[in-house]
Amino acid sequence: MACSLPNRYQVMMIDVTDQGWVYNPMTQPGSGVGEREDAIAGVRNVQVAGRYILGATESRAFENLGKDTNQVDAYFLLDTKLGRRTRFQNYDALRHSALELGIEPN
Repeated sequence: MACSLPNRYQVMMIDVTDQGWVYNPMTQPGSGVGEREDAIAGVRNVQVAGRYILGATESRAFENLGKDTNQVDAYFLLDTKLGRRTRFQNYDALRHSALELGIEPN
């Protein structure tokens, strides 16, 4: 299942709805989705704010596939216009950067 996001980005989930990929299908080689500057795996939470996508990820989401867990161990801010993401180790760092852009994280 895929859902459209700003600037042709998509969120895709396969077999589960608790984690997936945020990516730009126009920059992916071939028919698969791979980790790139503009693609994020293991996405647990997403917030769209104009051209920005904020979210939380779990680096071991695929290992925990099908388990009843919703762990988060990193955060990201993706500028869909520039195709660039910034990773954060904690929510406070993400919040600080988002607020500088005029975005209130939810």
